[in-house]
Amino acid sequence: MIQHKMEPDELEYLLDISGRTPYWICRQLFCDAVFSNYLEIAKDVGATMPSLMFIAEHWQGIAKPFVEAHLPGYDTYVMGGHLMFYEYPEKWNRVLEDFLNKL
Repeated sequence: MIQHKMEPDELEYLLDISGRTPYWICRQLFCDAVFSNYLEIAKDVGATMPSLMFIAEHWQGIAKPFVEAHLPGYDTYVMGGHLMFYEYPEKWNRVLEDFLNKL
């Protein structure tokens, strides 16, 4: 999830934030991620409005071709890992701002 070596205080911070999420919300998010398929909804979104998909570097070989094949209306950007917005906030915000400025 994190590409850089974390110091103990950073790990403690991330675990603390994660630990604040109530278990019933964690369970629902996990089940939703594992058992749901939002492909048709994502297709409708990409067909009706500008859309941006961030893809983690470790998934780019699978995810980028999939998004390009199934969600042709989406802009894609590959960077970082699962917590790219946390680890690379300036880059993430720049990409998002550039996308929004094109609208």
